[in-house]
Amino acid sequence: MEVFECIRHRRTVRYFIDKEISDKDLEIILDAGRWAPSDLNCQPLEFIVVKDDAKKKLIHDGMLHGWEVEEGCFDGFGCYAGTQEYPTTQNLPRQDEFTPMDYYHPPVMVIVASDEEKRETTQYTSNEYFSVSSNAAGAAIMNMMLAARSLGIGSVWLTFPDSVELKWQFGIPKTMGIAGIVNLGYPDRWSEVPDVIGADDPRYWPKRPLESMLHYEKFDEDRWQNNTRSVFMYGPVVGKDRYLEKLIKESK
Repeated sequence: MEVFECIRHRRTVRYFIDKEISDKDLEIILDAGRWAPSDLNCQPLEFIVVKDDAKKKLIHDGMLHGWEVEEGCFDGFGCYAGTQEYPTTQNLPRQDEFTPMDYYHPPVMVIVASDEEKRETTQYTSNEYFSVSSNAAGAAIMNMMLAARSLGIGSVWLTFPDSVELKWQFGIPKTMGIAGIVNLGYPDRWSEVPDVIGADDPRYWPKRPLESMLHYEKFDEDRWQNNTRSVFMYGPVVGKDRYLEKLIKESK
């Protein structure tokens, strides 16, 4: 698959058929992650490949435990949203018939760990840090997901809520950071690719139009997008409070 076609048609896949990934294809996917860039070429990443069903269940149980933020609630949004309600969420698509179990039937799970001792850290606020090892992990995961798509293999990038448990279960050193888990497998279907926000498919949230995120020479606050899904899932983040107040006022 040509590179731009692959980028445009990569989609998060949660539902997998019962078909193994060949060792050759898996090596191609992992090697794509190896070729990802890293600051200072520090190459801080380690890939833990998990195929054993019992070990995949350890990840499964840990994820469910970490996601039990609200009793009896996991619909893809509720566990993050809490009880906060925003006026911009009324038309938010729902993940129809979606449960955490859908994540845990891939033939392969890849834990991506980053060596926190191979990083340069720049403090940019009093309590937040920018880690080059995290950037390297993101680049590697994207490479792997694109390589998988080119082979007709689906993927989903999971973030693990309890890295301490994951490290203990899989013998990962305390100094390592967990960037996430990549589930790999053949999808039972590929989602459609609508071009604009507002499509009705509840299983795919369309990408923002390019013009809505472009700024020339300086940041244009008037162009700042109304990212309903981010606000609903995570609440207002640092720097967006003023914009959120504007949205609330306009909705009244």
